[in-house]
Amino acid sequence: MLKILRSLIPRAVLEKEKSASVSCGTFSKVDSNAANKAAEWWQNDSYTQVKRFRTIKWLGFTVWQRPYKETITGNYLRPAKELMNVFKSLWESDIIPSISEKSVIFEPGCNVGSNLIALQDYSGCKVVGMDISREAMETANKLWYSRTSHEFKLGNVLTTDFFRQLPDNYFDLCITKWHLIHIPFSEDKNKYIESLKRISKTLVIFEPIKESRDSSDRVELSNQGKFCLSWDSWASDYGLTEYKPARQMFKDNTRVYFNNK
Repeated sequence: MLKILRSLIPRAVLEKEKSASVSCGTFSKVDSNAANKAAEWWQNDSYTQVKRFRTIKWLGFTVWQRPYKETITGNYLRPAKELMNVFKSLWESDIIPSISEKSVIFEPGCNVGSNLIALQDYSGCKVVGMDISREAMETANKLWYSRTSHEFKLGNVLTTDFFRQLPDNYFDLCITKWHLIHIPFSEDKNKYIESLKRISKTLVIFEPIKESRDSSDRVELSNQGKFCLSWDSWASDYGLTEYKPARQMFKDNTRVYFNNK
């Protein structure tokens, strides 16, 4: 049916639509309890329970629709091509140090570890990942069990003792990708990012921006406060430098920021 519609209606657009969420409002800052509540969304893999729809629209009307649900591997087990292109550009430009088989790389919010495995494939480095989702960590260990020099830890980045146990500059590189956006702007979040800067020689974050907003809608909470989009000013809020390549390297609104010692 999909092929027939595409041939008969050239202007039809295939879209993915999420079911409507219940908004809890927008805030400039939230307290620690709200930040921990937002973590439950990922701890319980709630995004895999949301009913979504693949839809074909023509002239503003829905002409075909099919429900589906995301899966952990379906959503996060994707090639990290864009991320690797950015890193290669950063290394070639001598903006951050290159990595080697002696490097140790950490990614909090790593889900099933696709970004880390791409970096390991490139350099042979040791990789360490952390995620609040037990299923994601179990899946990562199953997917990459035959590899050496990898470790996946279950933990909440806002409450774990892991960071306090590490000396300064323990990791050669620490990365995040669309991870910090889901932690509400708070004192705990600021302390967390300062910990990432402390334990790593280089921190690189890949986080989205909202082109137009004011300070009152910095934090968007929905689904009873459990789904968060925190539109922080990544450079000014956390003392990071934005990397601005000659051409846009992501198809979406992802931007790249770094802290280099």
